[in-house]
Amino acid sequence: MRQEIKEIIGDRLRSLRLGKGWTAKEAARAATAVAGTNISPGRWQNWECASRAPSLELFPYLAKTLDTTPEYLAGWKNEPGIGVETNKYILANLEPGGSNDDIAFNVEALNRHGLHEHKLKLITVNDDAMSTHFSRGNLVLVDRSDTDIKGAGIYALESDGAVFLRYVRREPGIGFVMYADDDKHAPERTFTIDDFERIQVIGRYVFKASWATLN
Repeated sequence: MRQEIKEIIGDRLRSLRLGKGWTAKEAARAATAVAGTNISPGRWQNWECASRAPSLELFPYLAKTLDTTPEYLAGWKNEPGIGVETNKYILANLEPGGSNDDIAFNVEALNRHGLHEHKLKLITVNDDAMSTHFSRGNLVLVDRSDTDIKGAGIYALESDGAVFLRYVRREPGIGFVMYADDDKHAPERTFTIDDFERIQVIGRYVFKASWATLN
């Protein structure tokens, strides 16, 4: 990275930090909490002095810490942006080329429900097998951190390239039972632990949404 870019980044980090009334130590602590990785005061000071620059993947976290945008911090734009507002929301699907990202979720609301904003996936229901809870086309949010099935619940699963939602129940000494409301088209199946490992557990169902049908 060119030295002049490092200096722009350093100046903006320092200016935004001072705007919050933080010391470098306090800024590093706040950034560590947001990024989930250790950022020492010395590392922060190296960035401000332009002897080093943050890695690319840290810019969204630093921007959130300082209530700005990654583009401004990186020197790509000269307007600080409205990070205070935009950083309150997050798309569930952040993978490049991801789909089903119609809805942004309030980060604080997710956290209140015990969900981590970077451990979610939004999927579309592709069948009517779980008619008690979902209809085809519903958007369902799943918690990707909850894949260790110890009791019973509704989980998003993937097998042979198909993604679907089913009840899954752990049966001690047997393995797992997978079933649906429509047992004609999705009959109950029992798996040994080894057999069930061939099915990918995407995550546990936590929220659903649906669009009104317009006539």
